[in-house]
Amino acid sequence: MARQQALLLQVLCFFWIIIRVLSHKVWLTESRTFPIIAPFSIVDSVSAQVNAALYFVSLAGLGLLLVFPKNRTIMAATLIVIISSCFLDVMCWQVWEYLFTFILLVCAVQIKNLRGWSAALLIVFSSVYIYGGLQKLNGGFLSSVWERLILKDMFGLSGSFVTNAKLHYVGLLVPVIEAALGVLLLFMKNRKKPAMALIGMHLFILAFMFNKGAMLNAVAIAWNVAMILFLHLLFVREKAFQFKMADLKGFTTMIAVVWGILPALNFIGYWDDKFSSGMYSGKDKKLVICIDDEVPEEVKPYLAAADAYNLCSGAAMVNVSKWAITEMGVNPGAEEWYFKKLKEKWEKSNPKVNAKFVMYSYPYNNAKEIR
Repeated sequence: MARQQALLLQVLCFFWIIIRVLSHKVWLTESRTFPIIAPFSIVDSVSAQVNAALYFVSLAGLGLLLVFPKNRTIMAATLIVIISSCFLDVMCWQVWEYLFTFILLVCAVQIKNLRGWSAALLIVFSSVYIYGGLQKLNGGFLSSVWERLILKDMFGLSGSFVTNAKLHYVGLLVPVIEAALGVLLLFMKNRKKPAMALIGMHLFILAFMFNKGAMLNAVAIAWNVAMILFLHLLFVREKAFQFKMADLKGFTTMIAVVWGILPALNFIGYWDDKFSSGMYSGKDKKLVICIDDEVPEEVKPYLAAADAYNLCSGAAMVNVSKWAITEMGVNPGAEEWYFKKLKEKWEKSNPKVNAKFVMYSYPYNNAKEIR
């Protein structure tokens, strides 16, 4: 195994451990109030102790790989444990968890095939940025990310200046450039330049997050630092790998389908956002719980101060995203099927509470009650 492969795997395991520790309540479910939503009813009754055991075994496996990055048996065992834990709770389905799992899978399968390893990871990372850019080509990104987070919060521009139509649409250059850099990463002979530009993008994101508060964004900060190191190890530090269509065979073809084709189905509603590089896209669906009765104690800290879009018509409103982020440090699922399962779980736990579940997305008057 080349030194480059071993070093990348060690970086992966190091940051994966950090992120899993920072978001430990995702797996240590006994210590949280946020509902456990299993993707399949057959595993819905699995005890919290099983989830905890898988969590600690996964940390042990990742720790062993820091010391023994060439051990294929440890890679395979760790993969099985991590994937098993993801079948117990949809909250485990985070963007970095999905990406990191595939990086580890590539390392396990292509451990003795440097060219196959390079081709598979090139496809994965190019997809992250190509689809990451395409996902942001929408009004939600311009409104919630470009105007509010970047222009107002980051640069401190006034509201009247930000709402200028020309400046508003300049924000579309951000996703266009990101997608273009992903394409260049895939096809350009010298990948160092697009990789350096993408590293610059991650550094900008880090500057913004530290400006907003490092503790509030600890998981995302660790993820962005890891991405910088991956880009450096794969495309800046090492001699460029020349991708050819002949590389699309066997395992690499499967990677190309999962990362190159399936994310496109997200645009017509047939593939989840978290599997489609949808971070910071601004188009994700959100959920609020409107409560007419006495609000349960466990959700009182997550009541919204105001109902800006009149989603609850004066009733108490629980912000589900705030609940998940405050308690676990990660975002909840953003798909309608997930919201329906969460509603069912809530109603079992709070049968006497009169509550309405409302899903909304940009434009924010686009609301729908979950039934």
